[in-house]
Amino acid sequence: MTTSLVLSLPAELLLLVLDDDGNLRVDSTKRKAAVAGAAVLQLVLDGVLDLEPGEPGRARLVARPGAATLQSAVLEQAKERAVGHTPKDAVARIGGASDWKGRAKDIQESVLNELAAAGVLDRFQHRHLGLFTSTSWPLRRPEVRSDIQARIDTALDGGPPDAQAAALVEILNAIDLLPKLFPRRDKKAMRRVAEQIGELGWAGEAVAQAISQVQAAVIASVVVSTTAANS
Repeated sequence: MTTSLVLSLPAELLLLVLDDDGNLRVDSTKRKAAVAGAAVLQLVLDGVLDLEPGEPGRARLVARPGAATLQSAVLEQAKERAVGHTPKDAVARIGGASDWKGRAKDIQESVLNELAAAGVLDRFQHRHLGLFTSTSWPLRRPEVRSDIQARIDTALDGGPPDAQAAALVEILNAIDLLPKLFPRRDKKAMRRVAEQIGELGWAGEAVAQAISQVQAAVIASVVVSTTAANS
């Protein structure tokens, strides 16, 4: 069953990050980096931001003249923090890795609430010991997530991915979530295919370069998170 919803890259990412009980199954450091990366790539894919010509890894993001005004306040904040920086540095700024004013948590909450308002998720608050509260986001329309996974599954089978699906695969691979989403696939083979997707020439050079840098930034956050957990 297909859906008529048009979802942003951060929205698709978060639907896959949620487990079947509606809990976020990726630790906060990796999740913030992934959400920040998805926001940067959404702005690039939408033509709001461009990469100025330059040496790979050093080219900076610039606002595209004449781009439509963003309706999302949190994406507007992400844009402001990204302009003038490389995609890798933009992820660190938005995700909070290099700046305590990171906006990834705001983006996450805004997107989850939008999905709840659209009827895709339910929103439940739980009180613990009468003092602490937590929120879960159980799926109300599981077919929406199923459609996203089907697009990724097609890409992993060698089918031509759409730009958003390809970007999503790169981020999911960086936070090592693909094995949880597709447990029947061989993990090493799936990682190899996911890495190849970024080399297939499905997007222009600037977009491919942005995705490569965003993936590197997210992977760096995973390394930091893993190191901290093991120390």
